[in-house]
Order: sequence, then structure tokens, then C-alpha cells
Amino acid sequence: MPISIEVEFSPAAEVYHSGQLLAGNVRLVVERPKRLRAICVYVTGSGRVSWTSYCAIADKIETIEHSGNEEYINCRTCAYNAASGSFFELPAGMNVYSFKYTLPMWLPSSFEGTHGYIRYAVDVVLERPWKFDKTFKKPFAVSRTLDLSRDPSLKLPAQMEYRKQFVLSSTARGILAITVNVLKTGYVSGGVIPIEAIVANNCAYSINKIAFALRKIITYKCTYPAKAEKDEVTTIREKFVDCLVENEQSSFLERLEIPETPPTTLHFCNVLNIAYEARVMAVIPGITANPSVAIPIIIGTAPFESNQPSSPAQSVQYHEEEATSEIDDAPPPSYESVYGSASNY
Repeated sequence: MPISIEVEFSPAAEVYHSGQLLAGNVRLVVERPKRLRAICVYVTGSGRVSWTSYCAIADKIETIEHSGNEEYINCRTCAYNAASGSFFELPAGMNVYSFKYTLPMWLPSSFEGTHGYIRYAVDVVLERPWKFDKTFKKPFAVSRTLDLSRDPSLKLPAQMEYRKQFVLSSTARGILAITVNVLKTGYVSGGVIPIEAIVANNCAYSINKIAFALRKIITYKCTYPAKAEKDEVTTIREKFVDCLVENEQSSFLERLEIPETPPTTLHFCNVLNIAYEARVMAVIPGITANPSVAIPIIIGTAPFESNQPSSPAQSVQYHEEEATSEIDDAPPPSYESVYGSASNY
């Protein structure tokens, strides 16, 4: 009978939070005594990203393999360790060894993506004399604690304005202005983001729809063969409002529910970054690029305290650009989800 290895967490949980005590037992069951040099328990955590790109060099297509790695935890504990150069005998039957480890507060959350992952596990390694070591891996998930109350600025309203000037003729110009307001920039999964969009259309173009969207932007970062980044954009919630605005101003209000999603990555992770934005886009037929406005949103794991006061102050920014009235038959761009999951251990 081979050696049977089990790892049981106490208490058992689907997700463990940064700063939490991770404890459990390792159960080894053998039919007859086994000779071992050591029984080691490792708590490990790491991130890895990789993707492939192509470039043309001297009439040839070269393949470039990008990769990046980062280690967060590598804690080793010996449940039993024989003297150097010797071994001990593991008795027949069930043998139980306990372990515990406090997860650091700064740990990034577990993540599985198209081009990378962040994974945590408890590894049990049986070091055997004259044989290959036997290893057992028990994965566990970590959610980094991100308390919105620690940053009062996330409870402030925010406003972003986009102005686009169209050259309609040699003597006439028109301006399309979109102003977006949110009550605050900090939210948690399961919450609702109220978004107000004020559209002032003085450019004689009809706006068919206003698209309200919550988007997740995952940025993968590699260090080999050189520093490079790759973005993956996913629309996780979207609503459309019919709108026929021409030479007038209208106001629209939508509420976007936030699904279960990983918290924003702020620090302590150099291989990938998770960010969110509330985006409003005006769909105008025949225009090469639809005007849009985006406000960064922070998704945390702990909501604001109910007794924390809010402030009426607003953060105002705008972007203005010149554009000609280039019209073609291409359809307006649509949001497309590209999020996938990587393989398990």
C-alpha cells in the first residue's frame, strides 16, 4: 500500500483572508513502517504570467515568449527531521502532524487568468533515503483584505467630462460633450454603482444609444526577455439606454450591479494588476470612434463604515480633442469579453 497523505485545514474554508491564521493537520497513513529523512510542510504562494508575441525581423516571423514570476510565500516547517545523514522510521498506521501559519496582510488575492495566475498551496514533502521525495499539494484560495474605510477619498464623488469638436464644414463646427458623475469611487462586490451621464449634443449627429458599462482591466507584466505588458479587458456588467439626441442636452441615470469579482490590486504584485472603470459610451452611427468617458473604480472586500461622513467635494477632469467629421459605413465598436481561466494545479 502506498503512503496516503491528506491535508485538512482547521477551520475549513473556501477562501482565507490576508492576515488570517492558516492552520491544519497533515495525516499520513502507511500499512507498514517507512524509512524517512524528514517530513516537511511548506506554505507557498507565487504568481506567474506568460504569453507569446510575434514580430517580423528580416522577412522572418520571430516568436517571442514573454514570462514573469514572483514569489510571495515560501515557509518551510519540519514536522520531523532526522539527524544529518541518518533517517527515522515512520510507524505503521495513521500519523498526524499539525501546522499553522499567519498569512501576511499584503498578500495579493488568488487569481486565474488567460495569461497568468496567483496561486497558494500547502505542500507536504516526504524526504526518503535512496528514493525520490514524495510530494503532496493542497491548494487554498486567498482574498486580500481591502477595507474601503481606510481611504476616505474613495467616498468622494467624482466627475469626468469628455469634449469632442467636429469640423462639419469650412465654416461650421459642433461640440459633443459628455459629463459622467458617480457618487463615490469605492464599492464592494454585490453593491450598485449609480452612474449619471449628461449629454450635450451640438454637432448635429444623432446618438442612437448610451452604453453604461463596468469594465475589468487585467494588466499582465513580464520581465523576460524584457519588460512588457499585455492588457485584457472584460465588460462584467453593461446596460444600454436608447437615445436620439440631436442639438439638445439630455440626462441619463443607470445603476450597475457589481457581480462577484476579485478586488482591485493596489500594491505588492508585480506580475499582474486588476483595475476597474465605470465607462459611458455614446453610440453614433458612421463615426470611426464612439466618444466615451471612463472613471476609475476601486473594488474592495470591506465596505465603508456606516458612521463615516461623506464630502460634497468633486474631482473634475476633462479631455478635449479636435476631430474631423469622418464618416464611414463601419459599425460602432462593441464590448467583448476576453476573460478566461487557466488550468488548475
